[in-house]
Amino acid sequence: MVNASAVASLALPPENHISSTTGYNRNATDKPSLCNRSTLQLENKKASKNLPRWQRLLFSTIRVTLLSYAGLLIVLVAMESRLVFPGAYMEDDHRAVAKPNAAIEAIRYMASDGVEAGGRLFEKEGPTNYVLFLHGNGTKVAWLDDWMRRLSHELDATVLAAEFRGFADDSNTPNETGLIADCFGARDFFCRRYDLTPNQIILYGQSLGGGCATALAVDGGAKVLILERTFDRLVDIAAEMYPFIPTRLIMRNRFDSVARIANYHGPLIQIHGDTDRLIPIENARNLFDSSASQNKTWIEMDGVGHNDTLPRSTMKQVAGLVEAINAGSSNAGS
Repeated sequence: MVNASAVASLALPPENHISSTTGYNRNATDKPSLCNRSTLQLENKKASKNLPRWQRLLFSTIRVTLLSYAGLLIVLVAMESRLVFPGAYMEDDHRAVAKPNAAIEAIRYMASDGVEAGGRLFEKEGPTNYVLFLHGNGTKVAWLDDWMRRLSHELDATVLAAEFRGFADDSNTPNETGLIADCFGARDFFCRRYDLTPNQIILYGQSLGGGCATALAVDGGAKVLILERTFDRLVDIAAEMYPFIPTRLIMRNRFDSVARIANYHGPLIQIHGDTDRLIPIENARNLFDSSASQNKTWIEMDGVGHNDTLPRSTMKQVAGLVEAINAGSSNAGS
C-alpha cells in the first residue's frame, strides 16, 4: 500500500513552494524587480520634489514649450495646403467674378493624371501668339477676365488661363504634383485645339504659377518662358518667412524651380519688383541666374511690390521682346 504522505512529498510544489535543497522560489525573481521599480519611481518623485522651486518651474516651462512647439508643427503640416494655396479656400463674395461672355469661353479638359480640369479661353482672331497663363496662389481664373483681355491685347494673343484643382471647386485638394498635372492638361488642350507644338506656346507664370510654368517649360519647351514675380524655391521663401520652423524638413509642396530651370534652354523673360516683400528680389535673381538659357532678359521694376499692378511700360517692354523673339525665329526659319 502506497503511503499517502510519500505521494504528497513527490507532487509538484505549489507556486510559492521553496525547495528544501535549493531554496529556489519561482516568483522570487519577479517580486523584487517590481518592488525595485516602484521604489525607484518613488525615489525619483521625491528627488523632483526636493529640487529648488525655480528648477521645477524651469523644467515645467521647457516641457510645456516643447509640447506646444510639437503641436504647432502638427498644425502647420495639416494646414500646409491652406497656407500655400489660399486662393483655393477663398470665397467669391465681393470679387469681380466672370460673367457669361461671348469673347471668353469656359473650357474643360483632362489633366495629365486623369483628373478633370478647366480654365478660361480668350480667343483672338488671327493671333500672332498663343499664351498659356498660370496664375498666383491668391486668385482664381474666374477673377482674371480683365487681365486676359489686357494680355491678349498687348501680346496679340489667344490666351488660355488654366485653373488649378481645388480653386474652382472642392473636389480635389491642391498640391504641387496635381497643379503641374493640371497645367500639362491645359497645354495639351491648347495644342490639340490650335494644332500647336509646346514650343509654339508662350508660357506666362505669375508668382506660384511661375513654378508651374517652369516645370512645363523643362518638359516640352516654350516659345518664351515669362516669369513674373516668382520664386527660386518656394520652400526657401517659406523658410525665410518662418525661421523658427524646420520648414525644409516638413514642407511637402517645395516647388524647386532652380533645379528645373537649370534644364531649360529656351528664351526667358523674368520680371520682378524691387520692393517685393513677399518674394525678395534676391530669390528671383537666383532663379534667373540658375537658368541655362542663352537668351534671357531680366526686367526690374522700380517701386513695384508683389501685388501691385504691372506697369504698362513693363508690359510694352515684354511685348517688344516677344516680337523680337518671333522675328528671330522667322529669320532662323528662312
